[in-house]
Amino acid sequence: MDMKQLRSFVEVARLRQFTEAANRVHLSQPAVSTQIRALERELGVDLLERTTKRVTLTEKGELFYSYALRMLELEQTALERLSDSMGQMITLGASTIPSSYLLPPILSGYRSENAGCFFRVLQSDSHTAVSQVLDGTVDFSVVGEVPDNSALTIREICRDQLLIVTPVNEHYMTLKHHTPSLQQLFQEPVILRESGSGTQKNFDRFLERHHIHKEDLHVAACANDLEAIRKMIVSGMGISMMSACSVRDLAGSGQVLVYQMHEDISRHFYIVWQKRRSLTDSERNFIGYLEKNVPR
Repeated sequence: MDMKQLRSFVEVARLRQFTEAANRVHLSQPAVSTQIRALERELGVDLLERTTKRVTLTEKGELFYSYALRMLELEQTALERLSDSMGQMITLGASTIPSSYLLPPILSGYRSENAGCFFRVLQSDSHTAVSQVLDGTVDFSVVGEVPDNSALTIREICRDQLLIVTPVNEHYMTLKHHTPSLQQLFQEPVILRESGSGTQKNFDRFLERHHIHKEDLHVAACANDLEAIRKMIVSGMGISMMSACSVRDLAGSGQVLVYQMHEDISRHFYIVWQKRRSLTDSERNFIGYLEKNVPR
């Protein structure tokens, strides 16, 4: 198994076709096909199902795809760490909200004071971000769920309130004016996050506490892209439970309505790293800067 085979397999798996994948890796289509067949022989399993019309992943192929992505990320991390031209590199895993809303101003501020530092950020869900810490793909991860693993050091960095967010139109403005109950509110179309999302896990627990059954919801969409969910709400598609920091701009500009619940619905964000890891001075400085400057 070599990295060229992995790159070819990942591109075919991502694009579901050989022709465009071959263009991406700058090889001929027969060469890519040969690489993947060699990989399948070495692994002893079929990774792809090939028909004249399409290419799909087998069950084993789906499993191997996640490992192949991780191996390519590790290769990139190793190459960057060995490159003197990049100076001190810190590789961060992050779930969606930290990656999109918490970390950008932090990284910018830290870089302004430490010009020799270079960041590499890998966005995923909380579960994957923690796995990347454990397997060494990243140095640290910033996540919205407390991982249950004794091999990790875990520090809480901030708290974020969860809100129910709705579109702004006559229907929803009238609804808010009448102060609807939760049961009335959740008769509206609902947009859910993916199952690995920390926000979605908090939403599931919230529904359970209030005896609202998830299967009774009118689910309009389920998406793993937070920006897509924001746009769906703005366009009037439905309501969702969102992190306050992820909709602060939309609420401030009047593009959405927000409901603050009578109970405190909040979540916390954490930075995690391996306990056995010996932190460099630069890494300690970054953690201190993050804890001091993250919005609270």
